[in-house]
Amino acid sequence: MVDFNKELNPSQLEAVTTTEGPVLVIAGAGTGKTRVVTYRTAYLLDQGVDPEHVLLLTFSVKAAREMQHRVEHMLNKTYHKLTVKNFHSFAMEMLKSYGRDVDVPEDFDILDSESASETIRQVMEELGLDVRSRGYVANRKHPTPKQIYEILSYSRNNRVHLDKLYQQRYPLYTIYTDLLHKIVIAYNALKDKLRHLDYDDLLFKLRLLLKTTSAGERLANRFRYVMVDEYQDTNLIQANIAALLSRKHHNIMGTGDPAQTLYTWRGAYVRNIYEFETRYKGTRVIKLEDNYRSYQQVLDLANDVMARAQTQVYKINLQAHRGTGGVKPVVVFMDDRAEQYTMVADRIAEAVEDGTSTNEVAVLSRSMKGLRRVEMELKIHNLPYVVFGGTRFSEIRHIKDLFALLKFGLNPRNVIAARRSLFMVDHVGPVAVRKLVREIRTKPGKHLLDILNNPGSLASRVAHPQLRALYAVLKNIRPSRDPQDVINEVFEQFYENVIETRFEKEDIMWRLGDIRQIVEIAGRYKKLRPFINDIMVEGASDQRNHASDENPIVLSTIHSAKGLEFGTVHLLDVINGWLPNVAAFGDDDAIEEERRALYVAITRAKNELFMYAPLTRDAQGQPRTISAFLRGLVGKVTSVDDLRGTSYQRYY
Repeated sequence: MVDFNKELNPSQLEAVTTTEGPVLVIAGAGTGKTRVVTYRTAYLLDQGVDPEHVLLLTFSVKAAREMQHRVEHMLNKTYHKLTVKNFHSFAMEMLKSYGRDVDVPEDFDILDSESASETIRQVMEELGLDVRSRGYVANRKHPTPKQIYEILSYSRNNRVHLDKLYQQRYPLYTIYTDLLHKIVIAYNALKDKLRHLDYDDLLFKLRLLLKTTSAGERLANRFRYVMVDEYQDTNLIQANIAALLSRKHHNIMGTGDPAQTLYTWRGAYVRNIYEFETRYKGTRVIKLEDNYRSYQQVLDLANDVMARAQTQVYKINLQAHRGTGGVKPVVVFMDDRAEQYTMVADRIAEAVEDGTSTNEVAVLSRSMKGLRRVEMELKIHNLPYVVFGGTRFSEIRHIKDLFALLKFGLNPRNVIAARRSLFMVDHVGPVAVRKLVREIRTKPGKHLLDILNNPGSLASRVAHPQLRALYAVLKNIRPSRDPQDVINEVFEQFYENVIETRFEKEDIMWRLGDIRQIVEIAGRYKKLRPFINDIMVEGASDQRNHASDENPIVLSTIHSAKGLEFGTVHLLDVINGWLPNVAAFGDDDAIEEERRALYVAITRAKNELFMYAPLTRDAQGQPRTISAFLRGLVGKVTSVDDLRGTSYQRYY
């Protein structure tokens, strides 16, 4: 039995027990937002609400699983009908059940961002465009496939017409407007033909389902209680989906912190949380300001950084439950960036030698570049580490290879999977692949498995044995077969040789470990296609991280560290041009997002925070200065470490 009164503070208890009508919970960093969401779900179930009537939406598959596990652990009961999903997983599940109402085929495949870019690449090749050309500074004739996908995705998620978007954000591409429109039209047509949905399609089709069909009406009636975690990171389409789902009962709760909105570059619309009260009349706003993570010295800096923000709607003033122990955050000045990386590693090594646990230490950076240098320094000290913020699990080369083979076997007309599969064959190059793909596109009734079984159509027969070996594996991939059996067969008969011959020897063991993990996950499924689509959707939100030890030091971008906490945080490059990034100069909204990034980095620290300011010279030969967000705070809210014994006061 859960004693909600005893286990929650007054603000948390109010958020948990206020179940009727719209509720907005503004949860500052470290104030127990996840606790509120999980306890509120448990409270609803404890009050006798049918789990089938409860929906909790978040942004991470991992977070969704952990929340459901916590709820079931609290109530000591399994809830199969409780829906706790990230947006993309929820969309996929609903489209599997009701997709036919909005013309979604039952056997659709999901394109991750890289596969979507590859689809655009194919379209561009068919239009006669040179997709190998370099950046516009080197006279590029058009944007790359990846850039076109990003432009299209941003346009759709922000409801900005492509023509207007080119003018606002991509002025260099305005002369290619007509060409880009042709590419987008052809891309959508090819997706339809191949029965593919990209990540954005999942959300748009779900919205169409909710808005226009009787199934959408039934879903709105079914979910009496809708909760959206990390509401500040929703884009316009996600906020609209939440509104459509809650339109019957009006019991919606959004939880989030405007000060932690970091994803506007990929569509997050911070005004969604600011406009929550306007959208949902009679909203009850509850603030969580009691921080259970950090000492007050760290929070004083965080509060002061955000006190200067342009927008003060739902301003939070964090107060430490732990009190004023610990030390002031430290700003460390040095002359060059290389010295910064060495010093960070040296300080970590000393702390570990003095008894600090490695998994209580993090190194954060605005970008991956600096982290790679710290990584090399940690190797010198033989310290374990893990890198966050890199490639998503489903987008790592060997995972993409394996899934391309599976997709090709399931759908021989999937030319994107076919291209990747064919490139795994020795001696098959771009020319041969283009010929094979062209043959399938120009001969109705033919698909690539037919051609592989009769490779006489190829101009060259050099790769004939390897193509037959590939065919032997693909022809046995069927939707009804056990996923584990299929993956083991594909690996043993074909892909194991690819791993052994195409990758560096020192990388083979961890790549094989990833394959074993995939086989283990596949054991939870009875059919192949649902397994593939679930992994693809998880790739839309969950990061893949490769650890060198069970208790590693964390090297992370600020964005990927969101939601985490560490005893000691080392923050790199708190200088103008890096944080805020030079790309944000002149754009007030972008500058504010950089401010929020600094706030997120600061509030990851529980006990100690070291911020490094290498005062290198900029392109004009002038010394860089401390981050504008820290100006006036250095030496007051923070202490100072002048590494060279020199006064850097004029730079801050």
